[in-house]
Amino acid sequence: MDKLTNDTTQFPIWTLRFKNTLKQVSPVYSTLLELIERSPTAVVTYDNWSNNYVNALKEHSRTEEQLFNRMSADLYTVLFLTNA
Repeated sequence: MDKLTNDTTQFPIWTLRFKNTLKQVSPVYSTLLELIERSPTAVVTYDNWSNNYVNALKEHSRTEEQLFNRMSADLYTVLFLTNA
């Protein structure tokens, strides 16, 4: 995957590649990303993530709890901590 640059015209392409890469790792990532994108509330803190996202994502992911917890932590780290 190419490095993300400040060129905003390339962002949609990078986003698509990112989603495809995660989907190759596990299709559950794709499901979780779609749910996150549709959510009307922004994730600001880990507490916000835990309180507003995790239960709904867990229910819709239809995966075992241990795997879900790892994937949820991975997504939080990649999507929100890297932007801080």
